[in-house]
Amino acid sequence: MMNAPAKMKIIGIGFGKTGTSTLAACLRRFGYRHLTWDKHLYDAWADGNLQVVWQALQQYDSFDDWPWPMLYREVDARYPGSKFILTTRADVDIWLKSLRTHADRRAGRTRVWQSFGMRPGEFDAAKARQRYLQHIDEVRAYFRDRPGDLLEICWERGDGWQQLAAFLGLPAPDEPLPHAYKTPNDWLYRLGRLQKKMLPLFLRRLLARLQRPAAGD
Repeated sequence: MMNAPAKMKIIGIGFGKTGTSTLAACLRRFGYRHLTWDKHLYDAWADGNLQVVWQALQQYDSFDDWPWPMLYREVDARYPGSKFILTTRADVDIWLKSLRTHADRRAGRTRVWQSFGMRPGEFDAAKARQRYLQHIDEVRAYFRDRPGDLLEICWERGDGWQQLAAFLGLPAPDEPLPHAYKTPNDWLYRLGRLQKKMLPLFLRRLLARLQRPAAGD
């Protein structure tokens, strides 16, 4: 683990499903004290309780996922000299597909959908697309005259350690990029949900045992 510089904050401001988990893994590898998605923190922000957010900001060096994409202006004002990383997908439709799968899995368990103008259990691709593209445009406009403070990064287009390390002023690790999370394959995920609904518990346990590899395999 490397020794990351102190004081300045490193803020991942890409929306969820843009490779934020990979970014988190990279920042931890660099030695930053990192805070990722935190439902209670998002709820505090949504309720206007920013004191909780600022306390978290004091305790960690780097951040990603919600609510940080909505707070880059405020963090920039509180911590001048901080660095901001905008993760994106190679294509907005790829992002929408990933977000839709995520929404199917987590509908009703988070208030994040409010940030897209959607209600829990509702998925509106047009609203999500518009908000995603609007966010990218707003971030680019905000940092237009400060290119050294913003890094746009897209893992699918081949960005990796070199771009991230150069931006942070750190040596690049000589190791593969940690692709920390991949959205489950749609049909496998839906098959698993159907299995849970249709099969009694004892049959699911039996199938799990039969699929378990034998010792020594």
